[in-house]
Amino acid sequence: MYREIYLFDRLKRSLAVPIPDSSSKVQFIYIDDLVRFVESIMFEDRTIGQAYNATNTEIIAWEKWVNTAAEVMGIDARIKKVNIGLGIKAREYFPFRDCTYLLNTDKSREHQVFIPSINLKEGLKLSYEWYRNTHPVIKDIKMNKIETVL
Repeated sequence: MYREIYLFDRLKRSLAVPIPDSSSKVQFIYIDDLVRFVESIMFEDRTIGQAYNATNTEIIAWEKWVNTAAEVMGIDARIKKVNIGLGIKAREYFPFRDCTYLLNTDKSREHQVFIPSINLKEGLKLSYEWYRNTHPVIKDIKMNKIETVL
């Protein structure tokens, strides 16, 4: 998905990153933690027939996501907050919907399954290392209003 790649692409080229001017909060999970989480429920009898939320419990705002990526890259971010009243949907200029999306992980703790531990900074550091080594080229056709909001 064109998420972290989008962010790294813009930051690397010293381009402003438009973000929704909102108070939305989200959580992330790094792929290695997701794999370990899935492995942990595969071999536990009490997890049969259960559903779990898989995420790191760290709560993130959009600005923190961008600034943390810039920090990992060793550069300063230029952020442009976009007024949500413009009539342009966040997905037209941003790789996420603009909504708070927080998951309750209490059940995972109660059932003693793996709890994701790679925080935002470490996950972005690992993602950026992958990005630098692979040079992925991905686009998201939904994001067709980036220049309009800038």
